Amino acid sequence: MVAGLVSPRSQLEVSDAALPLMMLRQQACDRWQRTGQAETDSFRMVVTPRAQAPQLVLDRCYRARQLTTVTRWVESLEALIASDRHNRTLVHQRSLPMTSYFDAGAVTPEMIRVLGSSEGMPYHVGYGPMQMKLYDLDEVLVAGPDNCAQVGLLWLRGAPAIRAATGYLDAVRRTSVAASALVAPEGVSLTPRQHAVARLLTSGLRDTDAAERLGVSLRTFRTEVARILDELGCETRFAAGARYSVWASSQVDAGR
Repeated sequence: MVAGLVSPRSQLEVSDAALPLMMLRQQACDRWQRTGQAETDSFRMVVTPRAQAPQLVLDRCYRARQLTTVTRWVESLEALIASDRHNRTLVHQRSLPMTSYFDAGAVTPEMIRVLGSSEGMPYHVGYGPMQMKLYDLDEVLVAGPDNCAQVGLLWLRGAPAIRAATGYLDAVRRTSVAASALVAPEGVSLTPRQHAVARLLTSGLRDTDAAERLGVSLRTFRTEVARILDELGCETRFAAGARYSVWASSQVDAGR
């Protein structure tokens, strides 16, 4: 997991934006469990053996004309590499317009390096508390009921679902940065004070508040920010803070 990539304030905003979609999901699940009705004008529920679910999802992706995804959970690095292979086929061979957002809590620094080095792929990392896929702006896939043997795939339809999904995606997008921007250059070297400044770049603090917290002048704080951007090869503070977070996590994982 990559800690500190998205500020608590931004996480709260995204969580609030996800509520309408979560409510629609719960309403559909409740109706399905109460009536046993698997398909209505507003949803379609498919319960399938767990091993078959990925192929059903992939088949729907191959029929899409446009696809936007939010990934909340990644099983393993190997699973991510396999998913990237399918995505590259969709984007490069089938010319599918696709954008993928990965929750920062679901991916390790090694996973981010895979995402960031996948040439030409529209991968982003940010905060996404609810997994979903939006197909063609007319159907939304979310998780249905789940147990050890079977998994539910719930497709939501209609204007309320699309409105809820696009509102959630807008919030996720505001917290996200391109995965390629998170891959730090080799040989990063920061002073202890620059490490302290870099840790605050995604905090949402104003410069004056950040400088006061560190006990330095506003001018010194801004000078250090400029040096950090140069050292990490970034154009914006958010990108630098995000890249620093991934780089720092990789150093911890490597025991440095």
